[in-house]
Parts: sequence; structure tokens; C-alpha cells
Amino acid sequence: MMRREEAAQDVLRFFIAIDPYLFGEKEEIQNKWNARVKRADSAHPIDPKLPVQSPGENTLKRRRASMENGVNVDEQIWAQIQSIVDGNLDVIDIFIK
Repeated sequence: MMRREEAAQDVLRFFIAIDPYLFGEKEEIQNKWNARVKRADSAHPIDPKLPVQSPGENTLKRRRASMENGVNVDEQIWAQIQSIVDGNLDVIDIFIK
């Protein structure tokens, strides 16, 4: 079985951002996106308890919950962050052992 740090080394992420409004008027493009989201929302989920959602649909709900309840952060990771803020740049990633 591959260890977590080995798996992380074999990951490649590539992101490309394109302004959709370069391809038409803002209202036209927005209407197309709204129609796609509506079709996705009406799809039949594998698990009825977990409805199909488009990326970003739950963002505002999660943000409100985070603002009200805070964000859970692993204590070891938080200690690393605080150490870096204090100027210790020799912190070793806790997942690489």
C-alpha cells in the first residue's frame, strides 16, 4: 500500500481559468450556466440523501457555518502554522516522516 506522502508526490494538478464572458454577452452566458445547474440539480442521485450539486453550490452554506462555528484545524497542523508565523521556516511537514 502506498503511504500518504508517496501518493502526494505523484499528484499533478493543472488549473486553467477562462473568462466565460469572452464568449458572449453576460446575460446569455449566465442563462446557459443557470440552465446547466438546473439540469444537474434535477439529475437522479445514486443516494437520495445526497442530491446532485454543481461545484460551488454549497459554498455559501459552508461559509456561513464556518463564520458561525469556526473552522476545524488539526492541532498538529495549527502548531506548524504558528511555528512558521513565529519565524521557524525549518518546520517539517507532519505527513512526511
